[in-house]
Amino acid sequence: MDDHATHRSGARFKAGLPAVVRFDGAEHECVARDLSRSGMLLVGAFPWPADQDLEVTVTSAAGDLSFTSRGRLAHVMEDLEAGETKLGLVFEGALDEASAEVLEALVARVVEGTAPAPLERLTEESSPEDVRRELEAMPLPHRIALAQRAITPRERAIIRQDPSPQVLEGLARNPHLNSPEVMTLIRMPTLLPTTIDVLANDPRWRGNEELQVMLATHPRVTLHTAERIVRAMTPSMLRRVIRRPGLHPVLRDRILATTTQRQLKSW
Repeated sequence: MDDHATHRSGARFKAGLPAVVRFDGAEHECVARDLSRSGMLLVGAFPWPADQDLEVTVTSAAGDLSFTSRGRLAHVMEDLEAGETKLGLVFEGALDEASAEVLEALVARVVEGTAPAPLERLTEESSPEDVRRELEAMPLPHRIALAQRAITPRERAIIRQDPSPQVLEGLARNPHLNSPEVMTLIRMPTLLPTTIDVLANDPRWRGNEELQVMLATHPRVTLHTAERIVRAMTPSMLRRVIRRPGLHPVLRDRILATTTQRQLKSW
């Protein structure tokens, strides 16, 4: 096998796919956190295996693909704080053609960001820690792609809890985002300056005066973007902007310099 093929087979991808592992005469539901063409990392609440030979079945998030293989236990690690056991599994021998095709399809979906299995496991009762853990089980490009296309309010509410500013920017570009959601998003102080630009340039929100005021005074907005937003404001909007503590001092001085004292008194 050449070096390139070895690299391809050994590459691991964060998956978060539902799985069942069988050992010591019992079945245990778990999650395939890392997936590769040569093995996977399984995470679940199961006992330390006595048997070194295991069988695993991994399914796609949609349930239309199912991959089963025997494997050899490579390592075991217990996370007592999380109450989880992690099993490193290496496939035994060469996969038959049909199994190899299914595995390749699962890997492709993970790489392309079309297998949001972790989100399906979350409920309204899930804690912020659970949400963050499940989100981080997916690769970052997957989460960004999902943020950009999430259709349901439930998906978007989950994604909004993602700690990555790049994911939040993906959400800002989502065509299904509604006005209450964007108002919640703009209140987040960790947004990137480019995310503020995305929202400021989106024609959907130009008629929302409160949003425009929030954009112009966001702690991460650039002076250039804030100036552009303010130039399109009515006097009543400028009155609201000038009272916001987040307004850039330079921009505040420019607004005051171009506004007569008489106008300011009428505010």
